[in-house]
Amino acid sequence: MTQTIALIDDDRNILTSLSIALEKEGFKVQTYLDGESAIIGLTRTPPDLAIVDIKMPKMDGEELLKKLRKKSSLPVIFLTSKDEEVDELLGLKLGADDFVKKSGGFSIKVLVERIRVQLRKKSITPDDSKNIISHGKLRLDPSQLECEWDGKQLPDKLTTTEFLIVQELAKRLGLEWNYNGPDEVYEELRNCMESMKNISWERLVNEGAVTYPCDGEDKPGNEVIFGEGFPTSNKKGKLVPAKLVSPDETPDHNFPLVLTTGRLLEHWHTGSMTARSKVLNTIEPQPYVHISKNEMKKYDFDQDETVELSTRRGKVKVKVRFDKMIPDGMVFLPFCFENAPANLLTNQALDPDGKIPELKYCAAKIQKLSA
Repeated sequence: MTQTIALIDDDRNILTSLSIALEKEGFKVQTYLDGESAIIGLTRTPPDLAIVDIKMPKMDGEELLKKLRKKSSLPVIFLTSKDEEVDELLGLKLGADDFVKKSGGFSIKVLVERIRVQLRKKSITPDDSKNIISHGKLRLDPSQLECEWDGKQLPDKLTTTEFLIVQELAKRLGLEWNYNGPDEVYEELRNCMESMKNISWERLVNEGAVTYPCDGEDKPGNEVIFGEGFPTSNKKGKLVPAKLVSPDETPDHNFPLVLTTGRLLEHWHTGSMTARSKVLNTIEPQPYVHISKNEMKKYDFDQDETVELSTRRGKVKVKVRFDKMIPDGMVFLPFCFENAPANLLTNQALDPDGKIPELKYCAAKIQKLSA
C-alpha cells in the first residue's frame, strides 16, 4: 500500500520541492501551510509520517506536536531553521522522532532515507498490536486507523470518526459486512429503492449528481415528481385531515414565552460539518437567543446582552439578538451550538401517533442575569 507523508511548512518553495521529490519516490503527499489546518487534516486523514516546520503561523510545530502526542504515535520529523542544540533537545523531548536542520541547506535524498528509517521502525513496533480488534472477518487497527475485511485492507485509511463508528458497530453487531467499497453499499441501496434503479454508481461518478426519480439510465432525473399523477389506480392522491392537538406544555405565569428551536442559514443540525467552515463560523460564530423587537423593549435588553433562558428542565446563558422574523411571545434558539445546548431546555414529550418528541414547542422564560 502506498504510504502517505504529510508536509507542514509555511514555506511554499519547500513544500513544492519536497512534494515533487517524495512523489517520485512513490509516496502520497499531503501539504499544510500552518499548524492549525494541519491538526484538522491529520485527524481527518491520518498519514504514515509527518514532516513539520517549527516556526509557523496560527500554531507552531511544537504546539502541533504536543496536540498530536496526546492521541497519536504518528512518526514526526522536525524540519526547521531553528538550529540551536536546545531546540533539538526540546523537539525530541516533546516527542519528535527526528530533527533535521534547514540552515546551511539540507539533502532531500538524506531526508528521504530518514523517512524510510522511521517508517521501518513504525512497521516493526509491536506496542499497539494488543489493541487490534478482531470480529469475524473484520479486523480493526486503532493505532493506524486501518480496517481489513477477510484479509484485504480497505484502500484508504478511515478518518477518526469513521473508525470509531465502525469499531462500535463491530462490537455491537454480529453482521458480516462483505463490502469492498461505497459502490457496493450503494448498489444494495439501489436494489431496495425503486426511485434510484436507473441511477448507477458509475453514472454518479461521471455526472456528479442525478436527481431522482429517474425514468431511464440515459435520461435526466425528474426535477418535479408526481407531475403526471400519483402512483394510485386513478392517479390521484388522498388528503387526510389531521386533528389539531394542543401542545404538551403551554405558557403560563411562571414561563410566559414559547421556546422554539431550529437551524440557522449558516449551520446545519449540530454543526458537525458546517462548524468546520471558517467562512460560516465568521458569519455565525456563537449562539444567540432570537426575540422580537417588542420583547427586547419589554425586558429592557440590549443587543448582544447575555441573558438567562430557562424552562422547567434547565437553563442556559446566551446572548440575545433582535430578530424581525420572531413574533411577540416567542423566542428562538438554534440547536447547533454546544455551548448553548437547546435540548437541555426542550420538552421530550412524545407525539401519541408519530412518537416524535415535542422539540419545537415548550414554555420558557427569559431574564437578565443577576448583578
